[in-house]
Amino acid sequence: MGGVWGLASSTALENLPVEARGLASGVLQQGYAVGYLISAILNLFIVPKTHHSWRVLFWTTAGISSFAAAMRALIPESEVFLRAKEQERALGANTGKKTKVFFHQVGAMLKVHWALCIYAVLLMAGALVLPILLDEEKAQLGNRFQFPFPWLSGFVPHLP
Repeated sequence: MGGVWGLASSTALENLPVEARGLASGVLQQGYAVGYLISAILNLFIVPKTHHSWRVLFWTTAGISSFAAAMRALIPESEVFLRAKEQERALGANTGKKTKVFFHQVGAMLKVHWALCIYAVLLMAGALVLPILLDEEKAQLGNRFQFPFPWLSGFVPHLP
């Protein structure tokens, strides 16, 4: 969703009147909630009735995402984008110049904020590893106390 969101929202909103863009953006944001609702309904009614378990949910939502990507590929670029691209070509701008500017700006930022960047990388690495460690701890906790339902260990706080 993250890779599609920016393009889809700009394509949908750029031709709307400025006054309506805020409301339309709010309506588009509800797509997340609707997607979660569809996934929950599929999980409740389809997954228990098949021997493929979670794979049904995965392939169904992957199909919906693939359909959305195919639709985006088929939709032509908007008039606003085509006009802006033509103006850029008329001024002589090209991608090579933009790439060099980008790398120059990133280098300047890293010279000033290198410590903050290292901190952010370590923080995100910890955020990726911590759930794995907690899942292992919950599995051991469940084995130690023999919970009657497997999901119950998720509600038990950390015990030493």
